[in-house]
Amino acid sequence: MTFVHWMQAIWFVSLLVVWAQIYKVARARKMLNQQSERLQQLILLLEETIQRNSGDQDGTTPIQRPGLRDNQTL
Repeated sequence: MTFVHWMQAIWFVSLLVVWAQIYKVARARKMLNQQSERLQQLILLLEETIQRNSGDQDGTTPIQRPGLRDNQTL
């Protein structure tokens, strides 16, 4: 094999490596977008549940931490 052939082989392998990295990044981005959508849905569900169970429609009911005295709220 000549030097030019070696350089072409190295160039080809480097293209494969770059392509593989681009593929991994694209796949990770897609997965993160899916997780973000799921988290947004979960947040909406939690907010609806809190509104339903809070007793106040405007959501201004004070939240008490376990272990605090009754008159201490957040």
